[in-house]
Formats: sequence, structure tokens, C-alpha cells
Amino acid sequence: MSVKSIAVFGGNGFLGRKICEVGVRLGYNVTAFSRSGKPPSNLPPINVPWINKVKWEAADLLDPSSYSSKLSQYDSVVHSVGMLFENQSYKKVANSNFNALRDAQNLANSLKGSNPMAKDSKLTFEAIQRDSAVLLADAFLEAKGPGLEPAFVYISASQKPPFVPERYLTTKREAEFELACKEGLRVIAMRCSFMTEEHSGPNPRSVLGGLVLLGHSVKQNTIGDSLSYVNNLIRPPVSTEQVARTLYEKLESGYSGIVRDEEIAKK
Repeated sequence: MSVKSIAVFGGNGFLGRKICEVGVRLGYNVTAFSRSGKPPSNLPPINVPWINKVKWEAADLLDPSSYSSKLSQYDSVVHSVGMLFENQSYKKVANSNFNALRDAQNLANSLKGSNPMAKDSKLTFEAIQRDSAVLLADAFLEAKGPGLEPAFVYISASQKPPFVPERYLTTKREAEFELACKEGLRVIAMRCSFMTEEHSGPNPRSVLGGLVLLGHSVKQNTIGDSLSYVNNLIRPPVSTEQVARTLYEKLESGYSGIVRDEEIAKK
């Protein structure tokens, strides 16, 4: 049997790099597309073996001409690009070495006082989370041709995190709908809850993940699943490893449709 190939757009991001790592572990030929075309930096040496087995390519997701000619060689494509806020400063804070007071102040400073008229039109929820996914899916379908039904994985979300604008979730749902309407494409929508990274050092994301897990445990031990509103509000966190493993299981099983966070959390 030939080796399977996969293209991960956003492959050097928080989840994307784990999808690449697990793909290498499972024997896939993995190509990671990102704006820089470079592997993630500042990772522990243990990551070097799998990083060296990934092909790193530069591409602009909103410009299909930068990647469309390369898509025919892949069995599957993953769209793992998203954002919680349109001001991208929060990403540097969320994954930095942990200093609670400093990071809280930096995050607050990065999000307050932004001028909507000064925003880059390419860095909106609509552009990044919806339009880029639709453009990528169209280019993939055209590259593969009729009758093949290639697999397209979209990293979605189960709910809107606190303090995050509503458009974060609505644009993901709009993307899910538009992708599902495309004939000849096997779409898998991964509705992830808050994600953490296994074996990571202390940082704002890992601390917040611990609080999310604690909140879910308290809910389960007090009211259980009796209140649907609370169930939708307080979701169990998942690790990037759980998301990546579930993604490949769904790819290899021929599944299409929505994958909910409850199923991901069981992996």
C-alpha cells in the first residue's frame, strides 16, 4: 500500500505542529504550509526528529495561487488556522513562559484600545476562519479532479470561550456549512473545546487549561449533565495529542461530518 500524504495548513501553529508530529509517527508523508514556510522555533530537542521529516512550505492562505499547484499530490488537507482575537498580540502572551501578573497586563494591553478601522483586512475572523478554508477547499477540489472525493479536515470549535467575540464561533459555523455543501469533498469538522499541550511548561495556556478542567470536574461532581445550558458553557478541555489522534482515526475510517469534543476527550 502506498504511503499516505497530508498537507497541514497552519502546520507550525499550536495544534498544527502536533498534527504534523502525529502524522509522521503514523507513517504519513507530511507537508506543513504556513506564511513563513519554516518549522516552529524554540521547541525542545525531542521534537527535532519529527520536524526533520516534515516538508515545510510557504503559502498565503488567502492567495490560492501560492499553493494550488501543489495540492494534487496530497490525499488529505487540513485547515488548522484560526484566532481567538483579531489583535494577534495575544498569541505571543498565551504561549510565553509564565508570569501571571506580567502576562495578564500584557494581554489586557494587547486587546484594549484597538481601532477597528486600522485592522488588517486579512486578519479578520471572516477572512482567516471562513474565507481561507473555502478558498483552500475549492483549490483542493480543482487540483484533485472529479470522482476522487478527497478528505478535507476543518479545525472548528465546540463553543465560544469567555471574552472572545461572537464572530469567532459564527465564522467557524459558516465555514462548516459552506464546506459541507461542496460536492465531491469528504469534510471532517473537528469541534474542539479548549486545547492544552501535554508535557508543556507553565504558561498562561496551561494554567487556563487547568482551571477549565477544574471547572468541568466541579460541574460533574455537583450537577452532572442535568442542565444543558451549563453543559454547553463548561466543556472538558482536550489536548492537542487527543485532537490529532482523533483526526487521523477519522481520516482512515472514511468518516465525514462533525466530530464533537466529547468524542475527542475520550481518546
